[in-house]
Amino acid sequence: MAKYNLKPIAVAEVNTKYRRIKTRLPVPESLEIFERLIKSEPQSMMGQPPVVWDRAEGFQVCDRWGNKWIDWSSGVLITNAGH
Repeated sequence: MAKYNLKPIAVAEVNTKYRRIKTRLPVPESLEIFERLIKSEPQSMMGQPPVVWDRAEGFQVCDRWGNKWIDWSSGVLITNAGH
């Protein structure tokens, strides 16, 4: 399984109807969370995109740093996170 690089990189800003990216990715402030997850989650989870959700809005997931993605995380369009 692929692993995502956890070194934040500058990416082009995105601001469309359904997506918004306004930070480096992964968000530098989220790295502490990923360090804890690496110690406690199984290796099979390491192939997940390095996104720390804060909330979900319909078919979108959002982080607390102002980024918003279309939710494709479970392969059937909507995750099992109760939204």
